[in-house]
Amino acid sequence: MNMKTTLNRLVALALAAVMAVSVLAVTAVSVSAEEMYNYQIKVKTGTKLGAGTDADVFLCAYNKNGNLIKGDKILLDTDGNSFENGDPDTFNLTLHEKIESIKIGTKDPGDSFVESIFGSNDEWYLENIEITFNNSETKTYNFDKWIKPGHYGYYDTRITSSGKKEK
Repeated sequence: MNMKTTLNRLVALALAAVMAVSVLAVTAVSVSAEEMYNYQIKVKTGTKLGAGTDADVFLCAYNKNGNLIKGDKILLDTDGNSFENGDPDTFNLTLHEKIESIKIGTKDPGDSFVESIFGSNDEWYLENIEITFNNSETKTYNFDKWIKPGHYGYYDTRITSSGKKEK
């Protein structure tokens, strides 16, 4: 083989290697994007007297096996004053698994020294939660109940508004 032929083969091999790496990179990005679930969660506080809360509010998101998706509860927090009477609060979450059921509630009583001595009476009236999945499918879950400090409201997101389980 002469030098020109060897050089042409090396260039061809280098070009093929670059193309293979590019294809692998695109494939890796595509697989990762498919495994991500984007949610917009709107939490609506009711309008009853004293409905708002200053307590930390947490969301527990469960997968189809009943396991917590992030391994722990998710603090729902905004830069402003969240969970005030009649206000909707919006949160964006990106998770690696699809949400099948949720629990939402406030921090456990006794989380601080003062509360452990004097107790906490910061109940919260949760009207509903609206969950939008990947900017397309939206479901509203009506709670319409008081959530006591350290307690959670539970909703299985596979249950439709008619009360029947989805297939």
